[in-house]
Amino acid sequence: MKIAMNEMIYKLGPPEVVDPNWKFDAKVSQFELVKLIVVNELPFSLAKYKPFRDFAASLNPWFKVPSRTTVKNDCMENFKRNRLKVQQYFEKSTSRVSLTADMWTSNQKLGYLCITCHLIDSDWQIKKIVIRFFMMQTPHNAMNMYGVILKTIQEFNLEDKLFGFTLDNAPVNTAMINHLRENLVKKGCLLLKGKLFHCRCAPHVFNLMVQDALLAMKSVVNNIRESIQFVKSLQSRGQQFQEIINQVGCCFVRQPSVDVQTRWNSTYLMPESAIPFRSAFDALGQQDKEYEFCPTPIEWKMAESACKLLKGFYTATKLLSGSKYPTSHLYFPQLCKIKKILNRESSSKNTIIAHMVQQMEIKLEKYWKESYKSICVPVVFDPRFKFDLLEYMLKDFGSEIEANKWMLKLKKAIQKLFDQYSLEILVHHQ
Repeated sequence: MKIAMNEMIYKLGPPEVVDPNWKFDAKVSQFELVKLIVVNELPFSLAKYKPFRDFAASLNPWFKVPSRTTVKNDCMENFKRNRLKVQQYFEKSTSRVSLTADMWTSNQKLGYLCITCHLIDSDWQIKKIVIRFFMMQTPHNAMNMYGVILKTIQEFNLEDKLFGFTLDNAPVNTAMINHLRENLVKKGCLLLKGKLFHCRCAPHVFNLMVQDALLAMKSVVNNIRESIQFVKSLQSRGQQFQEIINQVGCCFVRQPSVDVQTRWNSTYLMPESAIPFRSAFDALGQQDKEYEFCPTPIEWKMAESACKLLKGFYTATKLLSGSKYPTSHLYFPQLCKIKKILNRESSSKNTIIAHMVQQMEIKLEKYWKESYKSICVPVVFDPRFKFDLLEYMLKDFGSEIEANKWMLKLKKAIQKLFDQYSLEILVHHQ
C-alpha cells in the first residue's frame, strides 16, 4: 500500500514540486477538512457521506474521515483557539480601533447581530476582524444591544482602544450608542469625551435621502419594473422585444434589468438601464395589446431627470462601500458633490423633481448638523485636502457665519485629538 501511495504522490507533480520530506499527518488532514467545511459553509454531515469518504480514501487511504460530531467539535475548538489569539492580539495592541455593527432578520424571523473591528496594523495594512456574530434574543431594544456589545468589547480588551462606532440611523442604534458612550466616557476611555464616537453610516444616510425620491416617482418606477418583467416573463415576449429592438435600432449591449426592491441602488439602475430602450418599449406598446405598462412621455422624462439626480448618490454609495481602502476621508468630498447636485436641481421646472430635492435637503441638513465633526475631521488628515478644502466647501452647507463657527470647532477638536494622542504616546513610552 505504501508503494502505491508513493506512486500516487509522484503522479501529483514533478519530483521538484512534491516535498521529499512529506509525511502523512492525520491531524493536519483533519484540520484541512475543518477549514474546508468552515470556509465553504458546508454542513458537518459532509463527513458522513459515502461519496466524500470514497473520494478522501482515493487520495489517501490512511486518512480516516472523522464523524460529523468530531468535525463539529474540531470546528468549535478551532473557533475558540482563534478567538483567544484575537483577544491576545488586542490585549497587546496599543492602536485605536473602530467598530461597525449591523443587525438583520432571517427568513426564520430570527435576529442576528454582527460586530466587526476595523484597524490599521503595525505594517500599515487595513484589517477587519469579525469579533462577534450571534443570534440576538428578543426584544431587540437598546438596552439588550448595549449589554451584548459592551460585553463583547470587554471580552476583546477594547474598552480603552475604541475610536469610533459606525451604525445605521435606526433609533434603537442611536439609543444604544448613547448608553455605550456614557459608560465609556465615565471610565475615561474615549477621545474628546466621545464626541466623535458615533459615526452614522454614509451609504445608509444616502439611502434614506434617496427613498424620498423613489417614493415621489413610485408610479414611474412601477411602470418601468412591470415593463421589464413583461418582456422577460415569456420566451416569446423576449424574442418579440428583441425583434423590436433590432427594428428601432437600439444598439446597446446591456439589457434592461429588474431591481431588487430592498436595494435602492438596483432600483436606480433599473430605469437607467431601461431609458435607452424607450423607443422599443413605445413600439411594443403599439404592437402588443397585452402590454399595459408603457410609461408615458412625461414619465420617461421624469425617469431621466431622476436618474440624473440619483447618479451622484449611486457613485458616492459605491465608493464609500469599499472595504479594501479607507473611506472616512472620502465622505465629505462626495457629500459636497451631492450638495452641488441638489443645489442645481432645486430650481428644476419639474415640480416633482423640485419637491424630491427639497425633501432630500431637509434630511441632509439634519444629518449634517448631527455629524459634521466626524465627517470633516478625517478630511484634514488627507494631504490632498487638509483645512483648505473645508474652508472652501463649508459655505455650501450654511451661511458664512455658520461655516466660520464649524471651522473653529473643527480646529479645536483636531488640536485636542493631537494633544490626547501625544499624551498616550508619552505614557506608552514610559
